Amino acid sequence: MTASAKTSPKHHKIRSLEVTGGFLQGIKMDFNDGLNCVIGGRGTGKTTVLEALRYSLDRMPNETVDRKRYEELEKLLQANLGTGSIKVELETADGVLYSVARAFGETPLVTNADGKPVDIRIGHDMHFGVDIYSQNQIEDIANNDYFQLQLIDKFIQKPLDELERQIRDATNLLETNGQKILDRKKVIGDQTEATRELPDITEKIRNFENAEGGGQSEEMRKGHEGKSLRDRESKLVEFLRTSYQESSRALAAAALDVKRRFADAIGQDFSASSNKDVLAKVKQDAQLALEKMQSHIDAAIGALRDAEAGLNPSQSALAELHALQEQGYRALLDKDEKERAKGLERTRLEQRYSDLKAKEKVLTDAKADLEALYKERNSCRGQLSDLRDQRYRLRVEVANRLNERLKPMIRIQVNQFGNRDEYKNVLNQAMKGSGLRYASIVERAAERLPPVEFASAIQREDHATLVRELDIDADRATRLIIQLKDKPEIFGIETVELRDRPVLELKDGEDYKDSASLSTGQKCTTILPILLVESERPLLIDQPEDNLDNAFVFETVVKSITGASQNRQLIFVTHNPNIPVLGDAARVFALRSSGRAATVANAGTVDDVAQEIVTILEGGYAAFEARRERYGRPVPRTKAK
Repeated sequence: MTASAKTSPKHHKIRSLEVTGGFLQGIKMDFNDGLNCVIGGRGTGKTTVLEALRYSLDRMPNETVDRKRYEELEKLLQANLGTGSIKVELETADGVLYSVARAFGETPLVTNADGKPVDIRIGHDMHFGVDIYSQNQIEDIANNDYFQLQLIDKFIQKPLDELERQIRDATNLLETNGQKILDRKKVIGDQTEATRELPDITEKIRNFENAEGGGQSEEMRKGHEGKSLRDRESKLVEFLRTSYQESSRALAAAALDVKRRFADAIGQDFSASSNKDVLAKVKQDAQLALEKMQSHIDAAIGALRDAEAGLNPSQSALAELHALQEQGYRALLDKDEKERAKGLERTRLEQRYSDLKAKEKVLTDAKADLEALYKERNSCRGQLSDLRDQRYRLRVEVANRLNERLKPMIRIQVNQFGNRDEYKNVLNQAMKGSGLRYASIVERAAERLPPVEFASAIQREDHATLVRELDIDADRATRLIIQLKDKPEIFGIETVELRDRPVLELKDGEDYKDSASLSTGQKCTTILPILLVESERPLLIDQPEDNLDNAFVFETVVKSITGASQNRQLIFVTHNPNIPVLGDAARVFALRSSGRAATVANAGTVDDVAQEIVTILEGGYAAFEARRERYGRPVPRTKAK
């Protein structure tokens, strides 16, 4: 049946899982739209089923943030899949059907309802979203601010993705801007030093003019000026000739580098491939692009060489003019030996003055560039701040919606800039090699000075602020400034991310308690209802009952599951009979193992799989009856003292 012939569902669905090879060889599971439970004894492959779904949908944990879990799951999948493969059928909220196939170590292959491959990155939420939590991952979320923030962000994934892209762009612009500022400051420093003697040279030339005064003829004055101009004219021509030559060599080297970059790829032989015609076209296009590039570069080099050759007649003509002018100038000097000595010194000073004025121009331009860069930085920094504020407001809206949904048991707040861990990390890295005992400095800076204010105090060499806010003496403030001022690290500090910090609270009696102060069980009690909030994304959890007491599972979790399963697909691996039975699971899969391979012993409704539920989850009929009989007696009551 095509997607267009179906009634569009309200939420994404995992329709089926099929495994070929490995421990789950031959397993086929057809999932229901609502609550699905996977049960079985230890070692029957329940966790592998959930992680196989995760792997096929390219939702492995972040290798950098959660490396331990990533490595554990990778080992589990490698051991249990072997050379086998996973196939998962999906249906989007819009009714579009996809199939995903993946073997261990390969990338997912996504095909449409007609079996044709489609270019979809299934691990992103563009087409199909899903939430997957491994065993004990709920506990990890309860203990980690970063994971809690990710949990809130799932409710605003699409607008957040766009905001995060803009934040990255703004951050990259600021990073580039910082590098340009440092470059301009170096130029300013170098040229300031290089032009230090300009006032002295200017004064000496002025003294020459004053000393000569009316005693020097107009002819002699013009002769000195002409000599200075001729030197500058000759230098201009030589500068242009050198620039033409160096630019030609740079273009030729760039073209060679590009061709070398492509050489290995274009030189590969695909004649034995069934896709050789397509690859031949790809290689041909690349070759044509290189030839076109070379043609343009040859033309550019030719233009530069023509321009260089065009200098020859001009340089010859200029040399002839200079020779005649120099002859006249020397004849003028020959009239007076004293004037000759003055002329030579005047010429030397004029040449030096000309060089210094050129450097002064570079200095002036660099200062103007620096001013423009600081204006650009302030604007971009303001934009970054606005984007982070927008993100914070979105998170607050999520918190408010969740509070309305989960009250009065759970309360959620989002503290803007409440997590300063990254700020501390950046400060610690920047302080290495300073020779300072910086642990206390970092703590106080993170607590008392926002990144922008700290960076500003360093750049302004504001000793007073640093001494006051960081509780350090003037000498340590000076050493701190020397360590960071005008260094790349200071710009990283200025724009470091102060993450928003969620505060999750659980009502305990009349009071609300921050999840950070709760027991592990209470923490999970806080997190699980948030996971179960309605969403179009299927929710997969390995043993959601972990660390929860049966009373809470019965009174709260089952109620939440029953409500969520009406509008959301749930797939749970569980050992708790309350979840499939009282949650009225639409489909229960009972797994068993021969030791070498897992199989689905039975699948169906709770009634269809009642025997397996009693045997696996209740410990068998005898144990179940014994408990029922025991619980049927009056509950002993203690006497009041």
